[in-house]
Amino acid sequence: MKKINIEKDILPHLLAVILFLIILFIFYHPAFLEGKQLSQHDILMAKGPAKALEDYREQTGEEGLWAANIFSGMPAYLINVRWSGDLFRYIYHASYLNLPSPARLTFPAMISFYILLLVFGVRPYLAIGGAIAYALSSFNIIGIIAGHNLKILALAYMPLVIAGVHLVFKGKWGWGFLLTLIGLYLQIRVNHLQITYYLILMLSIYGLFQFIYCYQNRKLPFFFKSLGILLIPPILVIGINLGKLWSVYSYGQYSIRGPSELTIQGEEIEEGLSKEYAFTYSYGIFEPLTLLIPNFMGGSSAQALERNSELGKFLRQNNVPGNQINQILNSGRTYWGDQPFVAGPYYSGATIIFLFIIGLLFSSGYVKKWLLLVTILALALSWGDNFAAFNYMMFDYFPGYNKFRSVTFTIIMALFSIPLLGFIGLNNVINQEKDTIKIKKLGLAFIIAGGACIVLFLVADMIRYNAPVDSQLPDWMINPLKSDRKAMMRNDAIRSFFFILLFALSIFFFIRKKIGAGTLIIVSTILILLDLWFVDKRYLKTEDFQRNPVRSYFTPNGADLQVMKDKSDYRVLNLIDPFNDGRTSYFHQSIGGYHGAKLRRYQDLIEQPLSSDINTAIQKIQSSNLDFSDNHIVNMLNTKYFLAGTSENSVIENNAPNGSAWFIQKLITVNSPSEEIEMLRKIDTKAEAVIDVSRFDLSETKYDSSGNIQLLIKEPSYLKYETKNPRKGFIVLSEIFYPQGWIARINGEDAEIKRVNYVLRGMVVPPGENTIELFFRPGVYYIGNKIMFWFSLITYLIIIGVLFQHFRMIKINKT
Repeated sequence: MKKINIEKDILPHLLAVILFLIILFIFYHPAFLEGKQLSQHDILMAKGPAKALEDYREQTGEEGLWAANIFSGMPAYLINVRWSGDLFRYIYHASYLNLPSPARLTFPAMISFYILLLVFGVRPYLAIGGAIAYALSSFNIIGIIAGHNLKILALAYMPLVIAGVHLVFKGKWGWGFLLTLIGLYLQIRVNHLQITYYLILMLSIYGLFQFIYCYQNRKLPFFFKSLGILLIPPILVIGINLGKLWSVYSYGQYSIRGPSELTIQGEEIEEGLSKEYAFTYSYGIFEPLTLLIPNFMGGSSAQALERNSELGKFLRQNNVPGNQINQILNSGRTYWGDQPFVAGPYYSGATIIFLFIIGLLFSSGYVKKWLLLVTILALALSWGDNFAAFNYMMFDYFPGYNKFRSVTFTIIMALFSIPLLGFIGLNNVINQEKDTIKIKKLGLAFIIAGGACIVLFLVADMIRYNAPVDSQLPDWMINPLKSDRKAMMRNDAIRSFFFILLFALSIFFFIRKKIGAGTLIIVSTILILLDLWFVDKRYLKTEDFQRNPVRSYFTPNGADLQVMKDKSDYRVLNLIDPFNDGRTSYFHQSIGGYHGAKLRRYQDLIEQPLSSDINTAIQKIQSSNLDFSDNHIVNMLNTKYFLAGTSENSVIENNAPNGSAWFIQKLITVNSPSEEIEMLRKIDTKAEAVIDVSRFDLSETKYDSSGNIQLLIKEPSYLKYETKNPRKGFIVLSEIFYPQGWIARINGEDAEIKRVNYVLRGMVVPPGENTIELFFRPGVYYIGNKIMFWFSLITYLIIIGVLFQHFRMIKINKT
């Protein structure tokens, strides 16, 4: 057994962790020193629908599986559900060392990529720079600012999976198995399937090259044995996360990610997202140059400009008031790409692009080919409909690819492959000895990377800098903005050139033996850190941290307080952008909300009769007509209050909501979902309901509507009503129909829930006094939790067994 050398085997890793923590402490110092938090838009929006579920958990100790306060109700799986069967969650919590947010998002990325580089043979002190490069790419920082925490965590754990897979194919089956298992668990746990999908793409390409390599070297038995070992972690991880994965899959069939049930001119709408929706965010052909030059496309859609910018000078020359100048400059429309909105450029780092070219020139073998192909694929996919011949084929035929939007996210594969190959290349430079070859290749790398910056600087005057947004701007603003766009691109081109020059010189001095490997590693790490740090700080500023952004954002205003006086069951419609609004759900049951995967049928309702009904209500309010009795869609959703602002006087009470539940006189039958939603526009929802008899059996259509119904209990997963009806009746519940998990009982006997009015629940009620109960008992949660528990125990036993066998073999070898 090899004796542990503290200086070589422990100290580098300890120093790496300490250095990572120091960098994060400085980078996120308001979080460490003042306890402040970032005001992250998507995190704040997610707090709205989660509030009622968190309150219910705190009050009862149970999980609320149905979120009643968003989009009139939807499953809570993707909002806020804890899974007790996941016994591996302690590993997840340990992975970020209880650091404050957002450091807890960046630290795992540093550790994961550091381990990855070690597995690929990069010396430890050099791997520190690679870890910094991966974790501090502007993609990660911009994502953190926006609140895309799960996406950033999925990226953070991705290198661990690939490190484990690579270890297995290096013949280190035990440690490779464990690393793959833990990395895959962490990656799957955060539940960002789009990033997992891209991870599978990269691993598939890796596997293909491994197969070719093993075939050429007559090692196919080794390949298939390694592959067999690697099939075990996914099975275990799927078991540990089964409830979460099952719930996402189950819900996905009924969400906007699944197929629509409507038809257009007699043709079914294809499953998945539409091409137009999926490719809304597509890179322009030259836009990936932001990986090298951050402001190549003008930065973000609302880039802050200096007062001495061309636009600032123009405003001052025309005597625009100072406060107005500041307002205009703080949101300069400098981005001139084709995307509708960008929060900032995805910058890999000029130093890292230079290293990538070094990697191409100083590396060989299947790893180089794998990483190069991954990079090319990432760029091609990021072009979206600007490379339609390839991407439309992928969308139409590649399994699962049509489930995801924002194809610019595919650039994360390049943000992974570029620094990995770059640091493998730099490690090879340090290890190789032929100085002449080194200098020739170094010169070629400098000419390619530095030359690209100089060329772009020189051709800057030839670019027109036209942007789609220019048509929305006043004519006087466009020319100064174009000048600023050009200046930003030129300045960053020179900036990138000088970083590349300094990096090239440091490698040159190393080759000439003017400096040692240690000095080169220190200089390269500093250059990489500075390169990324200054770009990241363009977007992440100290003032972005707040004492308590949740409390600040969710302080109830006058309108909220006025509505909250009403303790009955009702819903609220915020008339200001209702379907991109998470705040209302924090205080009220809302018919709107903010979520990327709402129910497909509810989206259909929004796009067709509901939006039209809301517009009619707004027109009435504007004309001081407060009779909403004929707003049948809004009323069937039990909308009692409209919010037209934040003050108490901006609350408009609806005089005609249908209530929590009601008896109807007649069911109108149709034979398809398209007929159902079309008929919904025409009926009086207080007296009638429409039902699709191709989906639900029906023995009669006329009922007595003279009964009374009262809602007694409403909890996230439980509803209780009492009825008094002299004759057989049919009730409509102002609750969203969901086909999996809801169970109904009338007087203790099972009853059928039917879907009526395209999205609501309906039930036949016998005459007399009845107690009606509805329970949400989805198998994906209750069965899923049990399976997760047992898989967790089995996996712990397997881990103990693998470790026991490893140390047993060490002991045997020692003796």
